[in-house]
Amino acid sequence: MGLLYRSDQLDLLSPTDLQTIHEDGLHLVCDLRTDVERAHGPDRIPGGAAAMIADVAGNDSASSKLTGLFSDKTLKQEVAASGGSAPLMVDANRKFVASPSALKAYHAMFARLADPSALPAVFHCTAGKDRTGWAEAAFLSIMGVPRDTIMADYLLTNRYLEAKNRKLLAFVKDPTDRALIVPLTEARPEYLAAAFDEIDKDYGSFDGYMHKGLVL
Repeated sequence: MGLLYRSDQLDLLSPTDLQTIHEDGLHLVCDLRTDVERAHGPDRIPGGAAAMIADVAGNDSASSKLTGLFSDKTLKQEVAASGGSAPLMVDANRKFVASPSALKAYHAMFARLADPSALPAVFHCTAGKDRTGWAEAAFLSIMGVPRDTIMADYLLTNRYLEAKNRKLLAFVKDPTDRALIVPLTEARPEYLAAAFDEIDKDYGSFDGYMHKGLVL
């Protein structure tokens, strides 16, 4: 507690926010976003903190598909017709475990966090719940935290993002758009469960994932 934080985007930090984080003695900011996300909203780094990039998604087309739902009408129709956006989130969580870019990014982040001089640290993406949600679940698993406690912690995301998501959805009037966007804003048990299922399928156990996948 007080050594590692999970967050959403840091490009919107106010001067007061930056001062508060600086006073907390933050040493490292680990950014899990893509090149496009970082270019659109560069991090505001508090004084005294180092910046680290660990791009989880890389050039994954599924990530582009999720982003495109907000602007591509044809894609919206395709996703709506094929069962909605929730299955895309399940697939994304599986790729947090299986994709080469994710394995490389999470290895780099955990290896850096193993150095006491990197702490306190924050890791973040854009929404603060998916790439970072798995990062936290994996970290807590490494630390020996029970799976049900990890799931409960992950689902607390919905409480902390409730006000932010309410503001976002207030601008979404079309029912079809709303039905597609809501699953993207939520932390659902089946999302995180999909990542753990992928570990069982690919590695047989979390220890197998940690040593053979993350190579820690």
